[in-house]
Amino acid sequence: GLKEPDFLEEDGFFKAVLYRGSVNEMEKIVLELIQEGFNTSSAIAEKLNINERTARKYLLNLLSKNLVRRKRIGRKIVYYI
Repeated sequence: GLKEPDFLEEDGFFKAVLYRGSVNEMEKIVLELIQEGFNTSSAIAEKLNINERTARKYLLNLLSKNLVRRKRIGRKIVYYI
């Protein structure tokens, strides 16, 4: 279901451009928030005025697209790029 890769020749080199799944507007906003330091689902939910379950849904979608990573710190799950 992903866009087909592009194969290019550039400056004598072969280049393959692989596309990830598309990112919707809310996911773009979540990525920006993570870069600004809002790195937990509760912080993102509070900042966007959405419930935490919805924030987790966006974060899991971004995880599945390999756009963010997560790690557990104590009881918290922290997301980072």
